[in-house]
Amino acid sequence: MATDRVIQAIRRFEHADQQAFGLLSGDLNPMHMDPVYARRTQLGAATVHGVHVALWAMETLAQGGLLGSWPGGLKVRFLRPVPVGEEAVLTAECKPSGNIRFQVQIKNELAIIGDLRKPMTLAPRPLAEKPNSRKWPAVLLAPDEVELVESGNLTGTIDAIDRTEQVVALFYSLVAAGGSDRVQALISLSYLVGMVCPGLYSIFGSIDCTFHDCIREPLRFEPQAVDMRFRRLVQVVDAGCIRGTIECFFRLPPVSVASAQALAELVLPSEFVGIRALVIGGSRGLGATTAKLLATGGAKVTVTYHRGAREAAALVAEAANQGLSIRALQFDVINDDPASLFANELGHNSLYYFATPKIEPSGKGKGLSHALIEKYLDYYLWKFEYMCRNMEYCQLGKWHIFYPSTAFIDENIGEFQEYCLAKLAGEALCRSWQLSKPNLSVIMPRLPKILTDQTASISASTMADGPTIILSEIRRLYKNKY
Repeated sequence: MATDRVIQAIRRFEHADQQAFGLLSGDLNPMHMDPVYARRTQLGAATVHGVHVALWAMETLAQGGLLGSWPGGLKVRFLRPVPVGEEAVLTAECKPSGNIRFQVQIKNELAIIGDLRKPMTLAPRPLAEKPNSRKWPAVLLAPDEVELVESGNLTGTIDAIDRTEQVVALFYSLVAAGGSDRVQALISLSYLVGMVCPGLYSIFGSIDCTFHDCIREPLRFEPQAVDMRFRRLVQVVDAGCIRGTIECFFRLPPVSVASAQALAELVLPSEFVGIRALVIGGSRGLGATTAKLLATGGAKVTVTYHRGAREAAALVAEAANQGLSIRALQFDVINDDPASLFANELGHNSLYYFATPKIEPSGKGKGLSHALIEKYLDYYLWKFEYMCRNMEYCQLGKWHIFYPSTAFIDENIGEFQEYCLAKLAGEALCRSWQLSKPNLSVIMPRLPKILTDQTASISASTMADGPTIILSEIRRLYKNKY
């Protein structure tokens, strides 16, 4: 291996790159391939396969001459996801020991740390096939959904298919340095985690493996440790030319909204008659809960969605089956003109504003992020204010605004200071209108932490009951309805 050299590279992984690696690896997990599905994960957006990023780093090292021959082992930790379309910055250097350390950063935050080790004299023992071992094909049309409790007993073998031609097309220099088998074996780890076990609800945590001068075999795997507290699984893997362990986590599935039938038990049948509500961001989460609560109480509801057409259609169909009035309109808060929402026969007299981007921490000990503040202000102040102005033009009598704020403001959570500042600006605007517009009823509840797609996490936490909290605030808004 070369010494005293440093390599840097920058890349943006786009959707076409996802398609290419997904077809090569067979890892078609929708968190990587489907941006609409991925927005409902805790990650909030489609992310690049971790193995793909690691192989890109190794390919770059091979192209730059830092990887003169195939290493003896690889240890890589996936610290945070690499979002599709974000700039990934690779830095690598050769240590005095001969090992190579590389890291990938996203927005100046470490995403991946990897070490390529010199050949080891003592190799781990091959993994023997167990009598109860299951067999998986090398291609699955959809990822399995393995439960955490069953993963501790899941042992299996995945067929090996030779895809040398496709591998050479993506990782030519890496194949030239050490052959196609090792690259394909690493790629098969992505398929194992993303499609087999854990499958659909997986997060790749780390790889620690050694490389060997032998042909690639079907990938064998068995559990080594399961930690229920952190939803963590460690598996032993063996594909002949690579052996070692991988760590992965079971992420939580998307949060389900209570059915309209269940919510009807909380609401009086006619308590919201006369309300014509526009719920911005109402196809899922708290917006969908709000729409169902209002409709079960007799309100006529219009929800908007940006990309969740399937979710919006399901909500409308559910409402129709229950005899409720909910319709859906596609609307982009940032780019579309809100005048179109009020130029209709419904004459909305209530606005529920659940539009939100992905909530991101700014990082402990760091100053305010100008980019984050601007993003949040665009959603929570400027676009909100413009929408309310358009709504006001159409009002002849009493009208109502529900502006959900956050308890993070009271809890003084420093990592979300930009988010809190933007919400405070929206609250201030609402208070100003409350004093100056006699026909307007407005509330800005600082909602506690409620289980949603954005708040769900790997570790368990105490959450408030969403429907109960939202319903009490809706009733407060209409305390003096007319």
